[in-house]
Amino acid sequence: MALIVVDFDGTITESDSLVEIVQTHAPQLFDELEGDLDAGRITLHQCIEREFAAVRGDHDTIVSEAVGRVRVRAGFAEFVAAAQAAGHRVVVVSSGFEAIIRPVLLRDGVPEVEVFAHEVRFSAEGGAVEFRHGDQCDACGQECKRSVVAALRDGGEVVYVGDGYSDRCAALAADRVFARRELARDLAAEGVAYEPFDDFVSVRAALGL
Repeated sequence: MALIVVDFDGTITESDSLVEIVQTHAPQLFDELEGDLDAGRITLHQCIEREFAAVRGDHDTIVSEAVGRVRVRAGFAEFVAAAQAAGHRVVVVSSGFEAIIRPVLLRDGVPEVEVFAHEVRFSAEGGAVEFRHGDQCDACGQECKRSVVAALRDGGEVVYVGDGYSDRCAALAADRVFARRELARDLAAEGVAYEPFDDFVSVRAALGL
């Protein structure tokens, strides 16, 4: 049995809900903080915390609008069903928020999966983020997903599917990686093997499900 770890924003989804929320409600901060993140001046948790502190408004309205914009990548529900039928454990590990992730998966008919994500509460004073996972990592020095993957690993193969900054360290600890966008570029630059993907139809076929 394999552990299949899948990122949410930009991986399960065609776009990044976190980016869209910040660019909609606090565009003045987005470029500055993302630049600081890429340059290593702040951690991912610090970036998320500062960006969402600037997102002000009614919680239900912001979440509903975000969920409405999200489109799930082709074949994901079928991929999960096939993986589970084959005895594999599919887990969503995200730097995003459960308030958005769970409604999207339910709406799109995705079979029930474990979700490890953070949470947020929006108000007129700004968004308050509750970080729920990500221990300080000895490999990258940040609070990253590698600790979650390590805790879930039970001796079998680990398959990682991701696309961005938050996936880099965890992907390096996996046995097999499917990557796109930033993650693919980073792995290629480091000479790390990965398999490109555009949708979950191709991932399912590659895994023989």
